[in-house]
Amino acid sequence: MNIVAIYNLDKDADKLSQTLAAVLGKTVYEARSRLHVPGGGPSVLAVFQEIEKAENCAANLKTNGFAAVILRPEEIESDKARFPAKSFELTGESLHAESRQGQKLILSYHDIRLILCGLSITVRTETATVKERKFSIGKAIMTSGLAMTKSTTHEVRTMEENRERFLYIYSPDRQTVALREKALNYASLGKALQPSQAANFNRVAAELRRQCPDAVFDDRLLNRSSQAQMLGPLFNPEEHLDIAVSLLAKVLRPI
Repeated sequence: MNIVAIYNLDKDADKLSQTLAAVLGKTVYEARSRLHVPGGGPSVLAVFQEIEKAENCAANLKTNGFAAVILRPEEIESDKARFPAKSFELTGESLHAESRQGQKLILSYHDIRLILCGLSITVRTETATVKERKFSIGKAIMTSGLAMTKSTTHEVRTMEENRERFLYIYSPDRQTVALREKALNYASLGKALQPSQAANFNRVAAELRRQCPDAVFDDRLLNRSSQAQMLGPLFNPEEHLDIAVSLLAKVLRPI
């Protein structure tokens, strides 16, 4: 699928919504909902199987004054392509990351161009069949009191939600380093080590921002509402967060 999105939506919303409605053939109300996105976008508008249709849509949007971008299937990031750090070290000049398998990656602070701070939400649903016996007046009457209960079954559905913050760190021609709040070993913080994962993660994020003053730092993905507004009605954050990440990275990453 080829995803068309617009961004730089920090202009007159009323005027933009009328123009967008005309371009998409939607109502002004529907168009306006795609413009109220934190930070001015990106905002997903349409999905096409054929790249030609996506290019035509993007060209039409640009002709009407919108900044448009196409996210192709091969551009959608995933954990398979990222470098998942288990341990790390913040030296005076670079970030040293090591995976659970012992692989190592070093990123110079000077080369880091973009840092995305966000929140991943995974929901696991389980359904169990519960059997129980209940008192039955009808059965008691029919059996003259010999049987007082009957067996019943019903399904019980439980949902477990897991939330975890992440830092995705981008450097030209290198794997995206993924620092995940609950997966990291924070021992390298030494005397700065805090009792909670949350505090340690905050420390890492703050230190990276300090060491990489020229890098773009964006934390809009920390809010599920922002994720949903960015993805629109076509996708949900729990299953398609990588689309929001990839779009944001494509729009924000300096060339």
